[in-house]
Amino acid sequence: MVVKVSGITGMHIAEVVQEKPLRLKVCEYGRYARLGAGDFIIMPSETYRVQHGEREEVSKWLRACNEQGYPFLSGLKCFGVQDGSVHEVLWFA
Repeated sequence: MVVKVSGITGMHIAEVVQEKPLRLKVCEYGRYARLGAGDFIIMPSETYRVQHGEREEVSKWLRACNEQGYPFLSGLKCFGVQDGSVHEVLWFA
């Protein structure tokens, strides 16, 4: 799922941690580890594109977003981030 964290200009890849009420996380720990209502905006068209696009096309799109100054960020271990930091997402493992 792609979310925009309220107050932050970058877009993020998020993981659902609770369905009702909806809670997401961007990082494994820290201030973005548990986002509740009002902390984020779900970006439906970006989410659909990431979830349903061909891997190569999604990768090109993420790179283009990065070059235009709208990077997608993630601190999730499921995307290979192991150091606890938030990183630009340019491809999917």
